[in-house]
Amino acid sequence: AFTKALLDGLKGSADYDRDQVITLKELDLYVTRSVKTLTNGKQRPTTDFPPNLPDFPLFVDETNPRPADAFGMPAIAVKVKDTE
Repeated sequence: AFTKALLDGLKGSADYDRDQVITLKELDLYVTRSVKTLTNGKQRPTTDFPPNLPDFPLFVDETNPRPADAFGMPAIAVKVKDTE
């Protein structure tokens, strides 16, 4: 369930604000919710972030890269290959 949620999230499902950028916190939220749903509540993943850890981009959609990142730091543009 965790791997499925992680890969689905990176394929775009975790991009809640639809800006073609998946941030750490978006992916965390998506994986947490998806794993709970996929396991009918039997698994409840938790994440422990340091209090001063800023949100940052993990994935930028290479088909629509943004000229400047809103977070002020680079993100790697990659394409997640669909293995299905």
